[in-house]
Amino acid sequence: MEKETLTDTDLATIRQHVEAIYALLPTLTGVKASERRGGVKPGDKSAAFITDCYTFAKLHPKILPSYINADTYKDQYQLRTNLRILSLMLQHLSEVVDRTSWQLDKTLLKHSNSIYKQVKKAQHTNLVPGVDFIYGELKRSNPYIGKHRRKGKKNSG
Repeated sequence: MEKETLTDTDLATIRQHVEAIYALLPTLTGVKASERRGGVKPGDKSAAFITDCYTFAKLHPKILPSYINADTYKDQYQLRTNLRILSLMLQHLSEVVDRTSWQLDKTLLKHSNSIYKQVKKAQHTNLVPGVDFIYGELKRSNPYIGKHRRKGKKNSG
């Protein structure tokens, strides 16, 4: 059976691991939006060009301009390659976390709607102290609650 909790201790442990990842990557930089607007714009289309240039420069070192240090170029290329692999791993993790969170939201919304219905019923029994306040707060936090929307039609009020 899978664990369906994430305790504060678990979260603290994960935070420590994330901080350890940051510590392993001291070369990470934050690029400002203004810096991204100017100059060369690397992206997916330029990845093949970068790889081709690196491969040819490695095979034929004489084509490397004199102002480019071959060892530094190699280190930068390897760092870029490894960062792209890391990025893919983290994107996958982020997507899985997002999907799991979405599924939990869906389940919790179903439970919350059931709670709302119970509160609405309890208004008529006066068995729950403060039920009118609770009902009002739930209506305020979700103004669409209790309003049925049909597919393709907007909510009219």
